[in-house]
Amino acid sequence: MTILRLAYISIEGLVLDGRVRALRDNLSKQWSELVYNGLYFSPEAAFLQPARMLARPKERYVVSNRVGWVNGEVRLRLYKGNAYVLGRSSQEKLHSEEDASMDSLDTFDPSETERRTRIAAIRLKKYGLQMASAGIKF
Repeated sequence: MTILRLAYISIEGLVLDGRVRALRDNLSKQWSELVYNGLYFSPEAAFLQPARMLARPKERYVVSNRVGWVNGEVRLRLYKGNAYVLGRSSQEKLHSEEDASMDSLDTFDPSETERRTRIAAIRLKKYGLQMASAGIKF
């Protein structure tokens, strides 16, 4: 991995949601396989093309696999052919120490966690019932 790529990925960790990064990685892999296999003008590529158009805050669309609002500073240490991230910062970071802290109950509502757990459990309950009806035990 190049030094710039390491720094870019580090900033993405602050700025982009984990699910967005995972989806981007999945689509990028599929896109690169299509291009590598000479299928740029295939129906699959035409289907993936709109997904590659990522919205920017000030511009409507950009055709790229890069996200336009990823910016910030990364401090690296280079030592014997390796690069180590020492620190990173960004104005657009998702993490907020105030929101993450449970010391202040102003930003933390336990009922929100309960609702989220119940919603996630719906899918898992249905899956469990399907497995049970198929005779599969966990």
